[in-house]
Amino acid sequence: MDLNKKICYCFNVTVGDIKEEIETGSTTLQEIQSETKAGMACKGCITRLQETIDTLLAEKAI
Repeated sequence: MDLNKKICYCFNVTVGDIKEEIETGSTTLQEIQSETKAGMACKGCITRLQETIDTLLAEKAI
């Protein structure tokens, strides 16, 4: 997964930013949003954000 890929354009949040949050213990959409603000403005990236979280959590479990 490209760590530089933008997930939330409103707050400039990338896959790498989300991965960092997961590595520090965040595991839910709400926790990621609390730390990054991703998906909290126009809400257009919520589905993409949740899919990214799910993918990164699955990769971490391997």
